[in-house]
Amino acid sequence: MKIPLLAALQFLTIIPVRLPRALTAREQGQALLCYPLIGLGMGAALAVAALLLDSALPPLPAAALLLALWVGLSLALLPFDRVQ
Repeated sequence: MKIPLLAALQFLTIIPVRLPRALTAREQGQALLCYPLIGLGMGAALAVAALLLDSALPPLPAAALLLALWVGLSLALLPFDRVQ
């Protein structure tokens, strides 16, 4: 389950992940099952960031920085960012 999890992390974020080999069809299907786990991790990280920013900044700058962090982490999942 490690390779599908890494594949999901690679696809949904900008975190550089090097897979040891190409995915099989089965691993690609398993990677889809890992998407909620990656989303949970991203959501938890953003929630912690929101709590920290909320205590340090006024609401508007905190929201802007949180949005920038979210878009920066996920690249807003733009399809043209995935073209190689």
